[in-house]
Amino acid sequence: MMPPGLGRTYLGLSLLSASMTLGVGIFLPFFPVWLAAQGLNDQDIALIVAVPALTRMLANPPVAAYADRHGTVTQMMAVCAIGTALLYVGLGFSQGFWPILVLVILTSIMQGPILALSDALIFARIRQLPPGATLHYGSIRAWGSAAVFVGMVLGGRLMGQIAATSIIHVLTLSTFVAAIAAVLMVIASPRHSRPMADTLASPLTAGERRIAILIIAAAAIVQASHAIVYTFGTLDWQAQGFSASFIGLAWATGVFTEVLFFLFAGRWVGTNRRRALACLTLGAIASIFRWSIML
Repeated sequence: MMPPGLGRTYLGLSLLSASMTLGVGIFLPFFPVWLAAQGLNDQDIALIVAVPALTRMLANPPVAAYADRHGTVTQMMAVCAIGTALLYVGLGFSQGFWPILVLVILTSIMQGPILALSDALIFARIRQLPPGATLHYGSIRAWGSAAVFVGMVLGGRLMGQIAATSIIHVLTLSTFVAAIAAVLMVIASPRHSRPMADTLASPLTAGERRIAILIIAAAAIVQASHAIVYTFGTLDWQAQGFSASFIGLAWATGVFTEVLFFLFAGRWVGTNRRRALACLTLGAIASIFRWSIML
């Protein structure tokens, strides 16, 4: 059983992770459905879903670096979360390809850094724990995956009850949940914070940087292999006659395995680099197997 202080830290960070990822469970399978309901064709949908990835790649590093340099990670996370919620309100009133594309780009600029900032905050809080107090990132992150699971299951059920054009309102509600959680984290945090880099044990060596680059590249390629499913998976399953509840459950099944991974594999991997690389390799092999049987 955790000591009271450690338990509060664990609960607060876990709820933060869950609130920041709840909308992902709705966005990932059902945002393309909303785009299709707006009358956009497949090419338009693919572009709107793909462009934010480039936008985040350009926006995330400077935002995260600024927040780290000034010790304002928590505050920047709140600003991004509030901005995201307001932009989603505007997105709910938009019509046509260009207005939607512009608002999605602006939204991705605000929303993109949120997960990175929340992860940085979680890691910093874990490193700042007193000697003998231990929290595992995997068990905290499992709450985030569980929230995605809930979003997918509930989203699937809602899809059978509401018009496809109303999906954006459900997504907007989820962004306000994240904004409220981020503001509460600011209120509960110390007024003056150290840069996150100060919590690192030591800088990476040249060899460690090369390994880190290879790991990031490998993980990026594995994620890129999922792009078509993320964009058109739900639309394709709808065309095949599957119900919205089944589609939501199908998405959630994959996330459920992710929850189990974070709960159990996280403790097994720990700081063991060989085990971490083994998990990354296993994930890539599993992706190959997945796409092979789905042909």
